[in-house]
Amino acid sequence: MKFLALATVVSTASAFLAPVPMHTRTQGRMYMADQAPVDEEERSIALPFAAKPQNLNGELAGDVGFDPFKFSDKGDVAKFRVAELKHGRVAMLAVIGVFVQELYQWNENFPSKNFLEALKTAPALGLLQLFVFLGAYDVTTSKFEGRVPGDIGFDPLRLSADGLRENWQVAELKHGRLAMIAFLAFVVQASISDKPILEQTFEWAKSFA
Repeated sequence: MKFLALATVVSTASAFLAPVPMHTRTQGRMYMADQAPVDEEERSIALPFAAKPQNLNGELAGDVGFDPFKFSDKGDVAKFRVAELKHGRVAMLAVIGVFVQELYQWNENFPSKNFLEALKTAPALGLLQLFVFLGAYDVTTSKFEGRVPGDIGFDPLRLSADGLRENWQVAELKHGRLAMIAFLAFVVQASISDKPILEQTFEWAKSFA
């Protein structure tokens, strides 16, 4: 009889206690009772099947967590962004130069429409000027403290006078990346074929007509 009375008191008191949530772990996820699964590890936007890189926190424009080789774990992300933008800008100029060389030959020193052949026939002084310009650009901008990584204070049209627009930063980054890939493809294409880029591209397009 005493045991029955004690059990009744305990069961009555337990009705006023909050239930303890149940935790289970499955494949790196934590589940709580009556709740949806919660990811313990944030996923990359670019690679949803992989974890988000720790040093890519989304502060830089265009950061979507794409770093399959873990470069961001081995150095300064801001310096990597500066280097990427510089290479992208040079690549965009190089792509334009490839098309200009094919459409217009400056003088007898550049008789070929193939830009690789044009480099072989270019005067030594002209190539020296090119390397001096690129070196001066790199030295003069290396210590410039811009508003964001890659800002070198060059804005003759004053497009950023009211602030840097993130969508323009992302556009420049994407165009630079595409130009680097395109110029590499141009080098391969010009090495395999003697025909210039545009001429060969149009001939390839006509074959499908």
